[in-house]
Amino acid sequence: MQKLLAFLLATMLVITLLPVTAFAAVDVTLTVGEGGYPTIQEAINATGPDAGTYTIIVKGGRHGGTIQFTQRPNINIVIKGEDGATITGNMIIDGDARANGTDTVTIRDIYFDYEGTGTFIIDLKKLSTSTKNYSYTHNVTIENCTFNGNGRGFAICAGSSSGNTAYNTVVRNCEFYNLEGVLQARCQGLTLENVTATVVECGLNLYNSSNITLRNVKIHAGYYVLRFGENSGSANNGTVPIENCDLKSDSIDPQSSVIVIRPSSSVTMNITSSDIMGQVFNASSRSVSINANDVYWSKRTRFVGFNNNQLNFANDAASPHWFTNNEYEVKARAEIAYTVVITPSVDFGVIHRSMDKQSRPFQVSVVDALIEDGAMITVQNVSSEMLMRDKDGLGNETLAFELEQPDGYFEFTQEDLADGEETITTAVSCEPANLRAAGSYKGYMNFTITYVPGE
Repeated sequence: MQKLLAFLLATMLVITLLPVTAFAAVDVTLTVGEGGYPTIQEAINATGPDAGTYTIIVKGGRHGGTIQFTQRPNINIVIKGEDGATITGNMIIDGDARANGTDTVTIRDIYFDYEGTGTFIIDLKKLSTSTKNYSYTHNVTIENCTFNGNGRGFAICAGSSSGNTAYNTVVRNCEFYNLEGVLQARCQGLTLENVTATVVECGLNLYNSSNITLRNVKIHAGYYVLRFGENSGSANNGTVPIENCDLKSDSIDPQSSVIVIRPSSSVTMNITSSDIMGQVFNASSRSVSINANDVYWSKRTRFVGFNNNQLNFANDAASPHWFTNNEYEVKARAEIAYTVVITPSVDFGVIHRSMDKQSRPFQVSVVDALIEDGAMITVQNVSSEMLMRDKDGLGNETLAFELEQPDGYFEFTQEDLADGEETITTAVSCEPANLRAAGSYKGYMNFTITYVPGE
């Protein structure tokens, strides 16, 4: 009996210890380059099946072609470059339709010198060979990388349309330049920190992303820097902290400027200790607000489509926080001179109440201009109604009108005026049905003219 009891205890002990031994995680290093795998793709194909972390060391040199793989449970992938490690192709990462996967992918210390023809350099989406409906790429960190698009493509796409959301994407300590755009995202959980993007057409297109954080981010773009939502549907972008950031757009179009909120978006931005340079545009009728503290707003900044309740500002900064490369140094002032020519009156001729809407051409010009670098001249309509007078300049009839120029706002930058003059042609229209009496009318409006010095 004692021998039988001893045997049973030994058996129980073995059964207790077996699971600990079976699930020990591996830590494997693979090398790409001289003495290792010839391509990054072959090294990735060699990872697994054991659970653990597989680090792929990419030796210096240029590595081309498309790299693609599917995330696997309990298998973490690290792609790490040595000095001079350069990837010239693109990378596609499929999340295996596991939104809650705990496995990770880290891409570190790589120079992306893009020679491909696709839209994205790193694309977090479903592989064309996948039999699953979704990708749900998850837990991807991109750090200490540089992206040179050579004039084409977006650097990163985190998620795609039709519900193919990416989860928990982190971009930190990265630089971006010579790109059409930095990032497009349909992502739950997106963090950018210590990021710099210059010489880019667009910044972050955030679609239906949420749980977004921007910290120590500098983006100077030709068009939009932050764009939330889409033109239709419902995009709940949530609360977005924007901390110690430098965001600047060169665009004079409010609908493609530093911050653009599209019709589907619901978003609250909490902006602190940052510089925002360019126009801020809201096309959404949903819940939208901007809470700002210690923010430097450029002299060029205008808010279009907001009401006062949506803008909550405290302690506006008098000067920029970011002074990299003396970008904001005071420039020598020019002997400023310019002439603004506005169509003096709009001749509608004989109009009466049975007529349809009447439209006439209208121009604003700046001529003989000599202004500072980076400066601009703005002309803004301040009339709520047009004063209608007869051919003798008599009468006090008023009539509602519409200017084709958005918000009746005309902007002439120093670049526009490089040859000394510039003209913006638009149209003004009125509804004769609102007249009290027929007649031959000329319409008059009031404008303000403002000179905005260079930054």
